[in-house]
Amino acid sequence: AAALANNRGYFSEAGAVDSERVAVLEAACAELAGSDSGPLARLLALLASELTYGGDLPRRLELVHRAIAIARGVGDPTTLVGVINDAIPAIDVAETLAERVALGHEGYETARLVEDPLQQFWSAWNVCGPGYESGRVAEADNALAEAEVIAERLGQPMPRMHVSFLSSTRAILAGDLDRAERLTISAVELGNATGQPDIGAFFASQFGTIRVNQGRSAEIVDLARQAAEENPGLPGFATFLAGIYCDLDRGEEARGVLAPFVADEFRSVPRDVIWLVCMTNAAYAVAELDWVEAAPSLLESLHPFASQFAFIETVIGPQIGYFVGRLQATLGRFEEAEASLSDAARVHESIGAAWA
Repeated sequence: AAALANNRGYFSEAGAVDSERVAVLEAACAELAGSDSGPLARLLALLASELTYGGDLPRRLELVHRAIAIARGVGDPTTLVGVINDAIPAIDVAETLAERVALGHEGYETARLVEDPLQQFWSAWNVCGPGYESGRVAEADNALAEAEVIAERLGQPMPRMHVSFLSSTRAILAGDLDRAERLTISAVELGNATGQPDIGAFFASQFGTIRVNQGRSAEIVDLARQAAEENPGLPGFATFLAGIYCDLDRGEEARGVLAPFVADEFRSVPRDVIWLVCMTNAAYAVAELDWVEAAPSLLESLHPFASQFAFIETVIGPQIGYFVGRLQATLGRFEEAEASLSDAARVHESIGAAWA
């Protein structure tokens, strides 16, 4: 019971693994081994969630699929919606988008059968992320509106914080940067008031994105550098810093930041929730630097996801096809680049994105 209760609704800290919580969850799972019960399903999903930044995607997928299978077998809607809500963030990687869309819809429909407004909040929430990532903006907007209504009704600071962060990201997508900044500040106040351990990382990622979109990169160099130094488990900050250096014509510093990633062809970037953001940040910088040697591995990695968006709660950028096009142009493949960039521009226009 303690293991089930000791969580904030998702992983303990962005970019890190709470080894003590993992040990408790593993011990609790061992106690229930072979039971195929509702509590075991929840524990397995929570364990997967705590391992979000552990670098072991196959294990997270195994835990999630086992948890969902048990929950469906139990036949209890409350168990199933809880497992799905815990599972989706744990497997939030580019290649699972279709699975997360399907799970999000299943969880959302299942949540209608339970009398738990917090689980209903998370079920709506877990439609938002895959929705924006796949360009299903109207669907995601509707889910966000429902999550906001539930958060206000609950009056709890955590749901309100997440609604503010995601509403800011939605404002970034629309190009309403003044509103985005106000929402970020509101979210950070709630996060600080509740002692969230990763609130600094949430703030740096979103506030930095806003400033870059405002053309004010020079104002956040120190913030980006500090975030990269303080969050080694979130390499997206390093690649974001490289892009800022490019904006400021500090190319050698950008190359220095990217050099370790280029040396191993970006294989050291963990396959987790920030992988796409990290890789698109790098793609932008590599294209700005016209770094031909660094482009092929990035292009190979990103091309399969050209129709998706690099999205996390606090950040959204252009469609991946835009970055694919930039890399193709860097490699002199101009006809392919024109097609990729044109496709991305059409998508941006169709969803009312700021990059149209």
